[in-house]
Amino acid sequence: MGTEGWKEQELWSEGIRIHATPLETGGQNIERFLGRALEGNADLAAVRHNMIASSPLYFASRLTLSQHHYGLEDTSVPTVNGRQLVDELKRFHRPYTAFFYPDQGHDTDRIIAPPTTRDFIAHALELK
Repeated sequence: MGTEGWKEQELWSEGIRIHATPLETGGQNIERFLGRALEGNADLAAVRHNMIASSPLYFASRLTLSQHHYGLEDTSVPTVNGRQLVDELKRFHRPYTAFFYPDQGHDTDRIIAPPTTRDFIAHALELK
């Protein structure tokens, strides 16, 4: 999926063109996925497999208990990804909590998120 008006292919192309670092347009995608192919250490099928494996959306039906944090200003993971995941979790009746932080980017709220996550983990451990 694209973000901020960019199509996914444009993000990747721009990242390759400018030799983007992870903080630049397309850079995180290259670092996390495409870099191995660009270096000749993986083919595009392996890149695609790794991308799919890294997305909880494709495994929503199997998630037993999960918590998700999204920054509404995230240029790496668009909010629509989180909303689609929530829709899938609802569809499969999976227990989850999701937070969408206004004015936050990829590194979501560092004040609210850690205690919320700590409480979530403590609760999950009590259930076992």
